[in-house]
Amino acid sequence: MTLADGIDRLQRETAGCRALVFGDLDTRTVLRSAAAPDLRQEDHDALLAEAATCLGAPGADLLARATGTEPGGDPAPERALRFAAGEIRLFRRTGPGAAEVVCARLAGASDLDAFDRALSDLLGADG
Repeated sequence: MTLADGIDRLQRETAGCRALVFGDLDTRTVLRSAAAPDLRQEDHDALLAEAATCLGAPGADLLARATGTEPGGDPAPERALRFAAGEIRLFRRTGPGAAEVVCARLAGASDLDAFDRALSDLLGADG
């Protein structure tokens, strides 16, 4: 199964998954998306921009402050979670230091552990 097929399947088969976006953090380009019909390209772009904030330098600095370490000393985070009203947003690089990322918008009641395992399996097979 290709990564594109896996993204489509994971979004379709995960209860409460509103969107699954695969993109490039460096260029902020959406490479593939699978989403609920009411979400537009602008929504995917915004999700990728949010991932860039969470996993890029701003996220690394926030993580350093939270852990009491020196900003700029650690590599950028590999994954991040954001909680919004009734929604969880998960951002995960496809590998250590990779520019490619998978972004997910999940209902707040979603089984985050099961979704993360399925995403790990998908990225392990193709990531």
